[in-house]
Amino acid sequence: MKFNISYNLESLDEALRIAAQTVEFIDAIYLGNLLLLSHGKDAVVRFREAFPDKDIYLDTRLTDNCLANIDFFASLQIKQVSVLAGISNKLIQQFVAAAHQKNISVALDLTACPSPEQGVFDAKMLDIDLIIYRNPLLKDEADSLLERWASVQGNTPLPIYISGNIAFDSIPMIKRMSPAGIIVANLVVNAQDPADAAQKIKTMLEE
Repeated sequence: MKFNISYNLESLDEALRIAAQTVEFIDAIYLGNLLLLSHGKDAVVRFREAFPDKDIYLDTRLTDNCLANIDFFASLQIKQVSVLAGISNKLIQQFVAAAHQKNISVALDLTACPSPEQGVFDAKMLDIDLIIYRNPLLKDEADSLLERWASVQGNTPLPIYISGNIAFDSIPMIKRMSPAGIIVANLVVNAQDPADAAQKIKTMLEE
């Protein structure tokens, strides 16, 4: 299971400081919306300078203006961006086609999707590369959660990453769900000792 961190902080210097402590434990770097809105291109440039050996993905959660950003992402050599489910499928399809021409993969973020099952079913038709399933109510009763997860996972051959309110006590359940990976934010970036938190998550995932 892949382990990624979204460095979603308003302060770029603080995000870089925390990344320096934790990047050894993760597979890829995600730059969150708050960081991107505050610093834009500079956030990408400074993270790439600091961590040239790590893939950098943008947790953009793009909406109706998605097509206007393609050339900007390509100029930064971004490998992956995310678009929100819930906007028109035609627009998503156009965006994915344009992104793929620039060698950019596209994640479908189910945050605004009223039916995750339908969202993942549509994703393959839209030529989406992977799914981000945010806040899947990890504190629900195990049987209920696993049943709902099976209905989501069973509707797509695409890799699904879980993100959102992940806590240490929810990681055993996530392991039972066997997603392709997780994207952690607050559990690490708000920790008193980010390096210790990241190492603990990695160890728990590998046990």
